[in-house]
Amino acid sequence: MAKEHDEVLRVRRWVGDLRQRIAVLADMLDTCGEFLEQRARIRADLRRDGMASLSVDPDRLIQGAPLLVDASLRGYSDEFFTVGRRLIPSMSTAFPALSGELLRLLSAIQDRSLDAAACMEAWLGGDGTVLTEQGERATVAPQALAFSVGQIMRPILEVAGAGLHETIVESRWRKGHCPVCGAGPEISVFRASGEDDAFLKSHGGQRWLRCSRCATLWRHKRHACPACDNEEHGTLRYFTLDEKGERADVCDKCKRYLTGIDVRNLVEEPDLDVAALAMLPLDIQVQREGYTPVAETIWNRID
Repeated sequence: MAKEHDEVLRVRRWVGDLRQRIAVLADMLDTCGEFLEQRARIRADLRRDGMASLSVDPDRLIQGAPLLVDASLRGYSDEFFTVGRRLIPSMSTAFPALSGELLRLLSAIQDRSLDAAACMEAWLGGDGTVLTEQGERATVAPQALAFSVGQIMRPILEVAGAGLHETIVESRWRKGHCPVCGAGPEISVFRASGEDDAFLKSHGGQRWLRCSRCATLWRHKRHACPACDNEEHGTLRYFTLDEKGERADVCDKCKRYLTGIDVRNLVEEPDLDVAALAMLPLDIQVQREGYTPVAETIWNRID
């Protein structure tokens, strides 16, 4: 049996820890844990196989535009089909309500009857017309196709965009949406501060936002709403459920919220995919208070 990748084992360890810590999530973790592991396994294999990095113009950030706006993704068509074949079976287990749609999509991916580049670029640009056309080819509903393309693209963008970190840091991108794909954040990470300007620092900590679509990390002001840029004292609060450093920052101006985790006092930073899932009890509480997430994810959709 082949040795598991270290990052797969890391995900498995953090899922196991979460299962012990939050018993109410045990059933969900039983079905979703393998999906998270498979996503990590695919990421590791894409890195090993030397998938091409994103080719971008860094000046776009200076102009205030995310790097992938209007970018061609046709060069990742082969990876799209490969990842789709590998990821969809575990997606069917994690999201059984979509299993019929996913099986039809898998068939279309196996015979390559979809235009992969059209799907990827339409998903990135929010082009519902193209997604509807492509969905008709595969007899998959447009919403199910958009969801599935997003899950397939996640590990591709994570690996292809891994080399953009320095470009993003040097650009001093401080907006509330992702500098790579333009999506909103799924989680904040509060880390110990190094040498930096007072604009971003508070009590010695740094706030990093993690993209809900491509997992890019970028810096943001600690006391500001990523959704509406509000910094008004008294309108920004946070909720917590325990002393694990998990919190939900809420904005009373736009009624949006973003969950986060303070890792400054932790021995090891948790796997952030698992950390986002761990926020579900907090998501439930905050949404009951009338707030909506800055970005909707597969974990915070609460009906």
